[in-house]
Amino acid sequence: MNNGVVNLSEAEYFSYLNFTKNLDGGERGSIFPYNKNNVLKLWDISNDENLLAQFRENVKDLVNYKSYRELLKAQRLVLVNNVIVGYIMPYFKGLNLKDIKDESSYKALLSAIKRLEKILINISYDHLQLDDLHDKNIMYHEKMHHGILAVTDCDGWTFENFKKQDSILKENISLVGKTLVDSLLRDNENLMIFINQYAKFRSYLDKIDYKMSVDFYNFFKELTNELEKYTNQKINTVGDLKLILK
Repeated sequence: MNNGVVNLSEAEYFSYLNFTKNLDGGERGSIFPYNKNNVLKLWDISNDENLLAQFRENVKDLVNYKSYRELLKAQRLVLVNNVIVGYIMPYFKGLNLKDIKDESSYKALLSAIKRLEKILINISYDHLQLDDLHDKNIMYHEKMHHGILAVTDCDGWTFENFKKQDSILKENISLVGKTLVDSLLRDNENLMIFINQYAKFRSYLDKIDYKMSVDFYNFFKELTNELEKYTNQKINTVGDLKLILK
């Protein structure tokens, strides 16, 4: 092992896949415990070879990219017989967006949303484009730095060096904004009825659907202000947001 590579034997690789309980799994591969601070992502080698080749190129680029708490990216490559089969990334003990507890501080969540938006601006101007976002690969931890949202599953992230930075920013903002709205708001019928009564909020939803750049932190902040004014109640927790119009 060196600073950038972890070499596994074939026996170790198949031992992980066949005998180690994974922390998470999906079509692209599985995540396993590695050490106290890191996890191991191994791809399913039965995946399409062209897809695996793209993943290999993506993570090779990401290993040397700067680190942010909000980006759970590849830190070291994992090789078997000199072939990249996965990567090591930071362990993040958080919850999927839809699993955020009702008693969680809503103020801390808003702060986390604001910080994540700033990170998206930074990475977009480095030409890094995210991919395949949904409620299971944006995670939340309330106690860490008073609330942090972290994006994971970096296999499909690419550096689009020939693409305009503003275009990348629009797509990144739209992907994250849509995932936040879908996870935190769309399943709540009363909230969606309230949102659709306001042209400015409908405009936001239209913009993220059409991959237009929007300030999703301000959207959540303005929505909070309107809800509190309308109901004369304070939104202190995530549960308060869910139930404020019940």
